Amino acid sequence: MKTLKEFNLLNDEDKHAISDRMDKCIDCPYNSRNAKVSTEYLALFSQPYATGRNDFHCSLCGCLIELKTASLSSNCGIETWNERNPTKQMELKWTKKN
Repeated sequence: MKTLKEFNLLNDEDKHAISDRMDKCIDCPYNSRNAKVSTEYLALFSQPYATGRNDFHCSLCGCLIELKTASLSSNCGIETWNERNPTKQMELKWTKKN
């Protein structure tokens, strides 16, 4: 299934929103690349992140970051973490576009 992004049918505002989200995910200590050496991840789970997955994903929700950031009707995957861990709430990196 092709997305609006793949068909280049997004307006400039939506393109900017997706790019901004991706930048935030790239810098996030919980993305699958950073979590392997992240002190934040280590403090949360008491062990470094390990996975057999080779794709770029969120270690907290499991979503593919490229798709999640392009879903303008979705919140950051930390929302899933917060739902599962009500006593360890974290701030979302980005929220859905209204």
